[in-house]
This record gives sequence, structure tokens and C-alpha cells, in this order.
Amino acid sequence: MHKFRLIPSIAVCLALLACPAFAVEVTFTHQAPGAAQVFLAGEFNGWSDSADPMANKDGVWTLVLDLEPGDYQYKFVVDGSWVHDPTNPNTAEDGFGGKNSVAKVPAGAEAYAVGADAGDAGAEKPLTTGVAAKSCKVTFKYSDPGAGSVNLAGEFNGWSDSADPMANKDGVWTLTLDLEPGQYQYKFVADGQWKQDPANPLAADDGFGGKNSVLKVPFGKDAMDASSGAPAAPSGGAAATGPAPVDDGTMRSVEFVYVPVISGVSNVFLAGSFNDWNDSKTRMTDADGDGSYTVSLLLPQGTYQYKFVVDGQWQQDPNNPEGADDGFGGQNSVLRVDSSFSTIEIELGDGKIFSDDLEPVFDYSTCNPLTPTDISLTARAHLGDVEEVGVEYTIDGGAVRIAELQPVEKDAAYQYYRTTIGLDDAGDRLEYVFRYRDGERLEYLGPRGMSEARPAPGFVYTREEFPPFFTPEWAKDGIIYQIFPERFANGDEGNDPDFSEPWYEGVHTLPASGKTNGEYFHLVEDWYDVGGLVRSPYRTDGKPDYYSFFGGDIAGIRQKLDYLNDLGVTVIYFNPLNQGMSNHKYDPVDYLKIDPHFASEDEFKAFVQDCHARGIRIVVDVAFNHTGNWHFAFRDAVEKGPDSPYYTWYEFKRWPLPAGRDIPNASDYYDCWWGFGLHPNLNFDLTRSNANENNIDDVEDADPNWPVVEYVLSVADKWLGEYDIDGFRLDVPNEVPHWFWALWNERCKSIKPDCWLVGELWGNAGRWIGPRGFDSTMNYKFFRDPVMDYCGKGVIDAATFDQRLSPGRFQYPPQSVAVMMNLIDSHDTIRFLTSAGDVRRLMLGAMFSMTYVGMPHIWYGDEVGMTGGKDPDCRRPFDWRYEGNPRAMALRDYYGKITRLRRDTPVLARGSFTTLATVGKGYAYARALDGKLAVVLLNAGDAPVTLDLPGEVLATLVDGGGLNLDVVVGPETFPRAAGASCATGDKLDLSGNKTVTVTLPGLSGAVLLN
Repeated sequence: MHKFRLIPSIAVCLALLACPAFAVEVTFTHQAPGAAQVFLAGEFNGWSDSADPMANKDGVWTLVLDLEPGDYQYKFVVDGSWVHDPTNPNTAEDGFGGKNSVAKVPAGAEAYAVGADAGDAGAEKPLTTGVAAKSCKVTFKYSDPGAGSVNLAGEFNGWSDSADPMANKDGVWTLTLDLEPGQYQYKFVADGQWKQDPANPLAADDGFGGKNSVLKVPFGKDAMDASSGAPAAPSGGAAATGPAPVDDGTMRSVEFVYVPVISGVSNVFLAGSFNDWNDSKTRMTDADGDGSYTVSLLLPQGTYQYKFVVDGQWQQDPNNPEGADDGFGGQNSVLRVDSSFSTIEIELGDGKIFSDDLEPVFDYSTCNPLTPTDISLTARAHLGDVEEVGVEYTIDGGAVRIAELQPVEKDAAYQYYRTTIGLDDAGDRLEYVFRYRDGERLEYLGPRGMSEARPAPGFVYTREEFPPFFTPEWAKDGIIYQIFPERFANGDEGNDPDFSEPWYEGVHTLPASGKTNGEYFHLVEDWYDVGGLVRSPYRTDGKPDYYSFFGGDIAGIRQKLDYLNDLGVTVIYFNPLNQGMSNHKYDPVDYLKIDPHFASEDEFKAFVQDCHARGIRIVVDVAFNHTGNWHFAFRDAVEKGPDSPYYTWYEFKRWPLPAGRDIPNASDYYDCWWGFGLHPNLNFDLTRSNANENNIDDVEDADPNWPVVEYVLSVADKWLGEYDIDGFRLDVPNEVPHWFWALWNERCKSIKPDCWLVGELWGNAGRWIGPRGFDSTMNYKFFRDPVMDYCGKGVIDAATFDQRLSPGRFQYPPQSVAVMMNLIDSHDTIRFLTSAGDVRRLMLGAMFSMTYVGMPHIWYGDEVGMTGGKDPDCRRPFDWRYEGNPRAMALRDYYGKITRLRRDTPVLARGSFTTLATVGKGYAYARALDGKLAVVLLNAGDAPVTLDLPGEVLATLVDGGGLNLDVVVGPETFPRAAGASCATGDKLDLSGNKTVTVTLPGLSGAVLLN
């Protein structure tokens, strides 16, 4: 093959060197008044999140770059969060379900502005100077007649909770600010409690498990209302209603349409706030083959956010211009269902069945083998739409049989029905279709959806496809106590970190100035010196101390086992114990070694045996998505490159790596967790990138990296087998290939059949629950979030609380519901008491946890009133000084009382759940089991509430007997609870179908047992 080389003249070369190809001076602008730092990232700098810092002046961040004419995609990186330019309508898909902004730099101009100075059409225009964007008068309103003071906090005032007090008139608090065009996040601070704007549907994650309200101030508007975006009402006039729809009680038919831009699409689902963001619940279909995927939903009027999930990829609706930040640097599409949508009349007996969004779901949530021969079937229908739901079925091709399904649960839109089909033999083949009847009309639900004719074939259950799903019996009675090992107790100062390991070389001593903004690993001598967890004394940037150690260890925990036994807990869940560089150990050096600063192997084995002798199980946290950058395999691969046997354990993009400890833009060299070079991602699939390997369900469809897989599976051998622990909590399991978890489950259950496997999944975890995945999940979605809003913040009423809890009881199989990790806070959240601000709200949250379905969870220290902000402040050392604090002692005694009550009362652990009453913020529910009955009363409001306890309903739960109830925990247990109609030791007689009325003071609760 001939090769030709062209050598340009020297004159031309010099000219090219001297003149940067008609470069244009381009100004980027972003408004972020509350940000600490903003960077510009884009195609022009290799998407570096640190190469191009922007300059701040009064909250407006700017940067000027010399760019050649052309189109460039970019984003702003605001305090680590990637956001597109809200003032630039030119966008492109970013490949992660969001958008990149596009700067169009034209030829022939000397200077151009991008973003905030864009012209009317949204395209960039020549730069002008000295012209400021016109401000807008924005009126904020918040209704709280009982509040003593309300302040406005947001990005526009540095999140100050006192800088902008609001004025009160008849319980409506208002404030008007002059704000320049842009996007702002904000909250109201009512009597010290931070609250989202209930009238504003636009929101973004606040980083603490809640939401900030989002305000978008457009160009050219003189005045507006913050919550609705409508023009502000004249002074003294009524506020404009704005575009936010108001629910009038009628249902509206909404059709969603997605047209693929490429061929070969296999699966399209609709996910949104209306279906708990479930990415596999609402399937869209191309019924007529025209290339458009559609689904119709029945929705009440209101504002909803949604995305399309196309072959596993989350995409914004390209035909809907309205969006809201999705919390990950992209946008959700926003739908406002109002009176312009056609109404659907739903009523029993009208001979009409609304079936457009009754999807043919066939998984463990609808077909659940409770035993080898007892198969639980679940279906749903719209509330008040059908008179009967049944199932027509055959066993091994025999005669058609019919069974009626019974209504069991309901949420805001659907009634759910269940029945159990008994097989003659575990190997029988069950084929079935659901049958819906309303009036004279019959419709059937089969594998292809709803139809008027009975479909054939129907759903088919076999043992091979749906193996029975058993969850550990001991877990159904479990009470979890989560311990961050480094911060609970220091029982052996001899194993305190001395930072002699190679990964601490050069980063465990302070420079001469005593100041650093980088790594400084050190031991804090005073166990109670926690100020650095809020603001480090060694840093100049105001950030907390992420690199401090306090010396907690297994010896310290072992010395406190009497304390834990007295508290009543039966499960200790540890954050990672494997050897690692950090204090949290989510950066493993080796999964198969316990960190020597926690314990030796023999010490840990003895500790586990001691716990088991006391009736305490041990569960350990592991993170398999990534290792630490000092993991033995990664160090070998970095040193030897492709010659290392571990090189393919990671996804290297370039080698060799730059010399030195810190690698700028580490993701340019290897795939790492969220771009953090400290956490290189493991490579599970040899032919797919980390981002593309996770949605593969079947190992037969993957190209497994077997050395990695076998190494990770050996973790189960070591910890379940040799160390004899009882289960694992799996970190970020959605970022590990789905097929791997089937192998993990199989390995774990083969070693210890009754081990408990729980995944960290913040949304709906249905896809991961079952015998090929996990027993349960950390129940953020259907427990922690609603409990925080009801018990912790009091921002929702009891009816809403009940509706938000309900899906968690039927979207998972019941055997999984029984072992859900029901947490109210954790190492990843602000402590509950800090968020709630009132110990009575913490007590309510604890009472609900100990009396609800699933496994209660205590984050160490909650029981003595420990507080703490976001990580690392929520991980303070346990405050053992509590014994000298009467209030902390009283709280500890309360926790012990209700925890032991849960431990010693089977009906609270295993009983059925029935809602009895929802009145304002008053909530009553019952648990029933084998004639035993528990009734729980809660009031999350400040004012007293009266609840009716229906003896007629309760009688059906205990076969007509056992309706003399003892108040075992009364409202007087709560501080400042006066005026209750019952107290501890009282008896309530509900026999004879009587209804008894109970009055609860504000922020109090009670537990009654027969």
C-alpha cells in the first residue's frame, strides 16, 4: 500500500500557528446565586467537569472561550450537578434521558453570547455590553394560619432561613422579590420547618431525600406568581389561579404517543409520577403497526411528570416542550391534565369497563407461588368500575374452572383483587386469564392485553418459570439496628487507624500552614468533637471533614451488646466491614478481608457467635458496582496495563495513567462511579460498557467476565460461610447487570438458605424482588418518604399518607412485604430529628415503624435523639453521654418500650393490615393475627383530632371476639400531650359492634392490644 505525505509551505504553517482559524469570542452565562462553584463542560474541553471554572458576580456566572465556528454541546456543572442551560432552547439528547444545550457559533462574528443573553427565538446573538436582563417582581405565597413566622429561603438568598421574612394576612404569608430571568430553587421555613411549596408542581431533589420547589422566571415578564407562573394579582386583588389544574373529582382520558426516531425498537414503557416511576409497569404498544407507540391512562386533573423508557433508555417526550429538572441533569416532561381533556364516567353496573391501561403484567407481583402448590394471583381494576373480577383457569389442560378474586387493597386510582389457586402437584401447569364483569359486559385480560373474547393461550405458570419465592422466617420478626462501624464505640484503641497503609502515603499529615482542601486522613482524639463533620477546621473552602476517623470497632460494639439486647433489636446491619481506605469502606481494597481497624478475622467470628447466642442476626453491606482505586486488582492493572491479569476487570479507556495520586478527569482513563476516580467500576460484561450492561436480564444474552463474576461470588462464600453472617445489603444494585443477581441469589441461598438479601433501591424495586434477585429492598419509596412527609414534617394528611403507603403492600409479593427494610433515616439522609425538628415527630415515626408491616429499622443514635445534617454529619459518633441527659434518657426508654413491644407481640410483626380511619392528620389502623388484635392511633397534626374506632369492622378481623382493648402505650407518653380521652392502662370495650370515639392531642399516638 502506497502512503502519500503532504508538506505545506513554511509560510502557511506559520500563518496557521499565528491565527486561530477565525475564532469567535463566546460568552457563556448561568444564573446560580446560591452555588459555591460552577464549571462549564462540553465538547470543546472533552466534557471535563473541572477544566473551565466560571467567574461569579452577584450570582451570575460567566466564562469567555475562543471557539471556532460550529455547533458545540455543553452543560453547566453546578456544585457537582450537571444541568443544561435553561435559557437556551437549542438542545440535543445527552444519552442519559436528558438534554445537552447546543451553542451555535456562527462564522463572521467577533463575539457572541450564549444562554442568558439569547435573542427572542432562543438562538445566540452578537454580544452586547452594558445591558442587564430586566428583573421580574415575583410574589411568593404560603398558607399556614397556625404558623408564628415564615421565611423564604432559596438560591436567590444563599438559602438563608432568616434573610427574607414573609408578611402574614389572615394566615396567608406573602413576599415579593425582584428576580432576574432564570431558574431558582426555594423552600418556605415555617417555624423552623423547611417545607416545599404545596401549590407549585415543579420540584427538584433537595439532596436530603425531599424536594425543593422550582421557580422559572422567563424573559420579558414584569410580574408573576411563584407557584403557578401566572401574572401576579394586583395589590389587594385575588391571586390568579394559574395553569395548575385543580382536581374536580372526575377522571380524564389521556393518550400518550411515542414515535421512535430509529428503527428496531423492541419495548416502550411509560414511567411517571402517576405510576411511581415504574419502568416496566405501563407498556406502550403499536397496535396498528403505524410506528407509533401509544397508551391511554385515566387520570384525575393535576400536574404530572413523565418519561418514555425505550429499550431501557429513559427519554424525554420530544413533542412536549414543557419540562422540569429530573434531578440528574436532565428533564422530565410535564403534563397538565385539565378540563380540556375528555372525561370518563366510571360507575358500577353501567356495562362499561375502562381497560386501556390494564396491562398484562406477569411477574411475582401478579403470579406468586406462596408454596409449591399454592399460587396467589393478583389483578386490578379502576376504582368503582367493575362489579366482579374472577379468573378462569385450567390445571394440566383439564376442565375450565372459575374462581372469584376478592378486593384486598386500593390506591388513589385502582382497586386490587387476589385469590389463591391450589394445585394438585408442584409440577402442575396452570393456565389462566382474568375475567372482568360489569353489568352484562365481560372482558378478559390475557398475555396480549384486554379483549372481549377469551384469549388463548392465557398466562402460563410452571414451577420452572416461577420457582417458589421464600423469604427468611426470622426476618419476618426482625428489628434492624443499623451501625456505621467506625462511629458506634471504640473498644480497642490498639487497632485505631495509624495510616501506615500505602494508600495513606503522603495524605495523613497536614502541610505547614495547617490548612488543606485535599485529602487529610487523621484520627480525631476527642470522640465528641464533631464540629468538623459540618465544617472542617483544616479546609479553607468551608466543606466538612470527609477524611476523619474516630476509632470505632467491633470490640466496642461487642461491649454494647447488653445495650442492644435491652433496646430490643434482633438484627444488626453494618455498613461495609471490608478493608478500605475511607471511613465508610465503600471503596474496597479487598472484599474478602475485614478491615483490621475494625477487628481481626477471629475477633469478628467470635463476635458473630456471641450475637447469635443472644438472638441477634448480622447483615453486612457490600458494594459490587465499583471497588476502591487501591483495590489489589486495580493497582496491578494500573501498574502493568494490558499485561496484568486484572486489566479487563475494569474498563480502561487509556493507559498508562498519569503519574501521581490524583488523576485529573479520571473518567477519561477508566470507567468510574459517577466520574469519581476513587471508585473504578468493575467490568462484568466483556462486550458492553458499564452503562449498557445493567439491563441485560439473562446471563445467556451477556458476555460475562467470569473471573470478575467468580471473585465477587466468592464474597458470599467468605462472609456467609466462613464468617457465618446472616445476610447482605447490596449497594446500588441497579448499577450491576441484572443477570448477575440471579447468580448471587443462587450462590447465597446455596450456602445459607435462610439468608436475607436486601437491595438499596430508592424507587420501585419490583424488578429486583424475587427468587432471582432480592428478598426485599430498603423501603425509601413506600415507607421512608411518606413517613417523613406525614410524621416528620406534617405536610400531608392521613388519607394521603395511607394512599402513599398502600402501593408498597401490593406492588411487591406479600412474603417480600413482610421483610421490607422500613427505614426512616440512614447514613445517606439527614437524621430524622434534624429534618422533623420536634422529638414528638420522631416518636411518631418510631411508633409507626414498630407497628407497621415489614421490618422496623433504627439508625444508630436515633433512640437517644442524635441529630445531624447531610453526609458526613449524619454519621456522628454515638453520644454515650445520653445517660446524663433526662430528655435523651426518656426518649431511649420510649424506644425500648415500643421496640420490645414489637419484638414480643407477634400480631405487630405478622398481622394483617387494615385502615380504620383517616380524619385530617389523624390515622387509625389495625393489625390482626389468629384472634389477636392491635389498634394504632396517630395524630401528626398540631391540633387534637377525634377518631372513631368501628367495632363492627374490628369484629370481622377477630371472628367476632376479643374486642376489649388495653391501652399499652398511651398519648401521655408524648411530651405536652394533654386532653387525651385515654391513657396507658385504660380499657376500651368495642364488643357488640360498638363504635368508640377517641380524642388524640396534637403530635401523639397510642397502641392498643386485646
